[in-house]
Amino acid sequence: MKFNRFTKGTGVYTCGCCGRRTRDTGDGAINGLCSTCYDLAGFENSIMDGYQSELTKNEIQLIIRMVQKVYSNGGQREWDALLNQVVAICEERIAMGEV
Repeated sequence: MKFNRFTKGTGVYTCGCCGRRTRDTGDGAINGLCSTCYDLAGFENSIMDGYQSELTKNEIQLIIRMVQKVYSNGGQREWDALLNQVVAICEERIAMGEV
């Protein structure tokens, strides 16, 4: 039996960020965002609040994979700015010899 990750009885909606059609998965995605965009928005908020130095290598890789997932599934290119910020963080860490 295949596991259904959507919450029973919820309707389909369009993510207000990437434009993909999705449903409530019960993992806390709110405000009309799919779960991936909700998580990406959290990372973006952390960077905008000045916590980019606290991003781990694994989190940076996760952000890149999540953006690729949104784009490969037909999502609109709403995360280019976040991707550019992550690249800048990586370049800065390389220049400082942290990588």
